[in-house]
Amino acid sequence: MWTPPAVWSEAAGREAVRERSFGRCEGCPCHRGESFQHRVKKGQGGLWSPSNGIRLCGSGTTGCHGDVEHNPEIAYLLGLGCKSTDDASAVPAYLHTPYGTGWWLLNHDGSITYVDIEQLTLEQLDAAVWWDRTRRHAA
Repeated sequence: MWTPPAVWSEAAGREAVRERSFGRCEGCPCHRGESFQHRVKKGQGGLWSPSNGIRLCGSGTTGCHGDVEHNPEIAYLLGLGCKSTDDASAVPAYLHTPYGTGWWLLNHDGSITYVDIEQLTLEQLDAAVWWDRTRRHAA
């Protein structure tokens, strides 16, 4: 059985997130994922682990990656960004995945676990509706 590394290298973390997303943006259903977004920012101690990374279109100023950077409150509600004190693997993220759009826990080994919406707040659900409506510009 495969065991994930205790500490992920940048290359291994990027590859695990690319494999999880099948190379697509996890923020919208429309684009190829181009960048690795740290949920806990790298400058705040965020690691290159798959639980701390999502694959997004654009750069830090464009596409979904830019929207996450420019809307930190929404990103936090959606689990696309986390606080430096958060354990990213315990924070659900609203993602467009090959398995469907919804709320997922991102596991340290690169897998994902579905989260029932009953575990979420109304603010999180409202943020997901807003996020999807603003993704329409990309279609």
